[in-house]
Amino acid sequence: MKSMIILAVLGMAHSAAYADPSEGVPSRPVQTSSQDFFDARGQLIGSITMIGDVRYFTTPDGRVVGKATVVDGRRIYRSY
Repeated sequence: MKSMIILAVLGMAHSAAYADPSEGVPSRPVQTSSQDFFDARGQLIGSITMIGDVRYFTTPDGRVVGKATVVDGRRIYRSY
């Protein structure tokens, strides 16, 4: 019985030593970009900020009015 417990503990220690190596690797940084849109008079009318795969649509005062994500190759819009 004692030898079974020792074997079980050694087996768990061995499997922990060979855990998924990607757990300790930091994920790649999230890509961000922003684009402003102006009217003919040069006044800001809104912005699109892209963080990862999500696009946020904002007003000139910074309020988020919607977002779009891509799911299965289709762009899905959501409004607030």
